[in-house]
Amino acid sequence: MANKDKFTPLAGNTYVVKFKFDKPLEGEGQYGKYWSYGIDVWETVAAWKAGQAPKEMVWFANGRIHALLMATGVGQKSEASVSVSEAIGKEGKTYKVFRIKFGGKEYCSDDYSAPKETAIPKSSGKYIFGELVDLMIACYGSAKIVTGQPSGEDTRAICNSLFIACERNGIKMGQAAQDAPAPSDNDFKPDPEDEELPF
Repeated sequence: MANKDKFTPLAGNTYVVKFKFDKPLEGEGQYGKYWSYGIDVWETVAAWKAGQAPKEMVWFANGRIHALLMATGVGQKSEASVSVSEAIGKEGKTYKVFRIKFGGKEYCSDDYSAPKETAIPKSSGKYIFGELVDLMIACYGSAKIVTGQPSGEDTRAICNSLFIACERNGIKMGQAAQDAPAPSDNDFKPDPEDEELPF
């Protein structure tokens, strides 16, 4: 798709576009995230009706246009008309308004905005991962003490069970010894509901 012409629709024109794939390719450029659609383009509706050969092009859509295209439901082999006009924004700048007709409906780019992304703090990933690694090492050490073996299937099984139990209960390394209450006699009694089960 890199060698194909870029689709740059002009205001006042109506094009017929045929999509070549179900999903666009995603990329990041100097102006932010974009989605590239492989398309066949007829420069006019008359050219499409006359059966003229289309031009193979790439449509680099920004977030607003991508949201519009996703809303229409276009996919591979879908044909749609694309009309472009100009409007003046809040800051007095002119921008393009896209109208897409597909499936008997008309969609306008002014009704859609770019998809929102949730920012994840960069430091949090390493912090959480480091805690999990520390917890796994602590569980492995405890499992070695229980089995009396440096490795083996039993040690791995106990380590995994400890890790899962700690993770589910939100216990961090060293927290169990400091914060957990001492076990009581009730902790070791079977649950009455378990006794009723046939297995």
